[in-house]
Amino acid sequence: IFVKDQKHRWIMFNEPFCKLIGKTKEEMWGKTDKDFLPKNEVKVFWSIDNEVLRTGKTIVQEEDLTSNGVTHNLLTVKTRSIN
Repeated sequence: IFVKDQKHRWIMFNEPFCKLIGKTKEEMWGKTDKDFLPKNEVKVFWSIDNEVLRTGKTIVQEEDLTSNGVTHNLLTVKTRSIN
């Protein structure tokens, strides 16, 4: 589980997400996908993130995330905060 702000920075996440990325909470806090993930994947993530932010729609999608040389297929649910 992870939460990003409008600037795509990770602001909340759990230990399994840190393990998936291969970094500690301290290393990840306030960073973005660009800091740790391949550019082609970041482009997809940010495109979807921006659509959610722009439209307010919830988007459910399969995405690939490559970390430490291993590609994981994830089912993501992205939604905009109500506040």
